[in-house]
Amino acid sequence: MDADSKIGQQTPQNKFAELHTSFVTVFPKFPQEYTFKVTYTQCLSLSQSMTTATSLDYTSKLSLFMTNCYKPLSAILSKISTKYAVTADAKVSPSSGPAPLTVTFDARTSKDPSNDTIPSKNFFWYYKDTNGVDKTIGVGSVINASFDSA
Repeated sequence: MDADSKIGQQTPQNKFAELHTSFVTVFPKFPQEYTFKVTYTQCLSLSQSMTTATSLDYTSKLSLFMTNCYKPLSAILSKISTKYAVTADAKVSPSSGPAPLTVTFDARTSKDPSNDTIPSKNFFWYYKDTNGVDKTIGVGSVINASFDSA
């Protein structure tokens, strides 16, 4: 949207429809502070109205969208990434040894700032191999993995 407006083009209406669908899916999962809810409601309404904007009212509706949705939502996302970020606390045992080696990875002491229990399916373990490629180890707050080579 920013790029389109900077070069004087309209963002296609189907992009606002996709955005609206994403908002419907994501907003219930976001923190539900009162001021956040106001922005969510505005974003839902404005993204929906942008799907039917005519060329005559596009500019005024886009201005409302940018002022009452885009900018406040950007601020909310910034706040979420700092205030609501999970603090990972991962332990490994043993941390080294000759191959083959079975290692236990444990992140049960990781903290969710909302004090909600972090679902086990939300823990992803991986490492980068010597070529820089991500290699999946497993999913879960505690897992055991075997390494056959150094």
